[in-house]
Amino acid sequence: MSITSVFNRGLDGMNVASRALGVTSNNIANINTKGYARQEIQIGSRATNSRVPGQGGGVEVLGVESITSPFIEMQLFGISNSYGTYDSRRQTVGQIESIWADSQTNGIGKSLNEFFGSFQELNNNPTLPGLRETVKEKANILTDQFNSMSRQFNQMRLDVSSEISTRLTTINSLASDIAQLNQAIVNGGGVAVNGDTIARRQDLLRQLSEEVNISYNQNSNGGVEVRVAGGASLVSGFNAGSLSFTDNQNYGGTASITLTLPGGTGSIDVTAGINGGRLYGNLYDRNTTLNNQISSIDTLAYQLATQFNAVHSTGYGIDSSTGNNFFAALASANGAAGSIAVDAQIKANTAKISIAEQDPTVSGKGDNRIGMQLAALQNSMTMSSSTQTFAQYFQGLVGSAGTMSASVQKQAATQASLLNQVQLQRESVSGVNMDEEGANIIRYQKAFQASSKMLQIADQLLDDLLRI
Repeated sequence: MSITSVFNRGLDGMNVASRALGVTSNNIANINTKGYARQEIQIGSRATNSRVPGQGGGVEVLGVESITSPFIEMQLFGISNSYGTYDSRRQTVGQIESIWADSQTNGIGKSLNEFFGSFQELNNNPTLPGLRETVKEKANILTDQFNSMSRQFNQMRLDVSSEISTRLTTINSLASDIAQLNQAIVNGGGVAVNGDTIARRQDLLRQLSEEVNISYNQNSNGGVEVRVAGGASLVSGFNAGSLSFTDNQNYGGTASITLTLPGGTGSIDVTAGINGGRLYGNLYDRNTTLNNQISSIDTLAYQLATQFNAVHSTGYGIDSSTGNNFFAALASANGAAGSIAVDAQIKANTAKISIAEQDPTVSGKGDNRIGMQLAALQNSMTMSSSTQTFAQYFQGLVGSAGTMSASVQKQAATQASLLNQVQLQRESVSGVNMDEEGANIIRYQKAFQASSKMLQIADQLLDDLLRI
């Protein structure tokens, strides 16, 4: 081997060792970077046409590879999506459970018993003004409880809609960032020389999968195509689409999601295709869970008012009036809990509370036969196709809310545990190990020093040769 070749081989070694130290130092610098995948330098012998024994082509850097497991990455995507769904629902269903549980203890559940109990006492002395005032007071408390619960659920609907709006802002920002990284990777030479940028993009894709169900594929030029809601294009090349929503706050109204395609080439409704991630959790609670809660409490309020009025209107007040409604008439169950109230005539004059079956001026002041029918409604099978009492129906709603909350909380905890396990698996494959990187530093430092020594020796040989 010529002295020049010794020089070249020494220079090759120094260049490779220097590049390897750069990769190692980059790994160490990113040890706390979320989503970072450690990199390994790929080194190989340079091909040569020389047939001189021992005259090798030297060494060169073949590339830098990010160490990842496609299987683990796909697992991470799927579990992140499921975790996002249940995690986004935890707060909503927990709040629903709390509203129902509080209403059972201090709200509608307690007020229903006290309301019917006040009629039991009035039946014992139908003419006593104080007992009639108590009935009106208990009825006002009960209707206030219905009104309050209706307001709480409707406010929750508004709050979840606001959360959806914030969620869409996050999704659109992630999509835009991914499109920009596509451009940086493609224009920067592709996959082989953009390890850090690819790791950053991969982390953004995982974050996006936690927000909404997506799929993606990488093109030959290094860019990724991202699809959302079962196949609609969200990121195409250097362009990103955007999601927006329409919120119908009318009774039973729902929120819908529209996708404006990349490049503004059109828009489509993707609501039905969204079935995973935090956005789906929010949409499900907004469009289904909360609408169901509102409908359930409205049904109870409507049936209570309607059936109570049907009996009450057949009786007589102590002022000989008849045909009186006890509650203000409700046109339908829609919004009943929010509008239920004691009838204005009853509020103004409790003498119109109808306890007697006949005109008291004819039958006597002690007639309480209608009052007994009203009190009996408490234990009558008036709800759910005549299979439940008012109280049983209410208890069923409380129980259903508790069961729903427990199920979501359990699923969220399960998915969080699975996500943690997969993240640990990813860390074992792609994470930076300080001991390993420390050993690499020593190894590449020694290689650099040896190659440097080779240059010194070649330099001395050349000096000796020139002095001959």
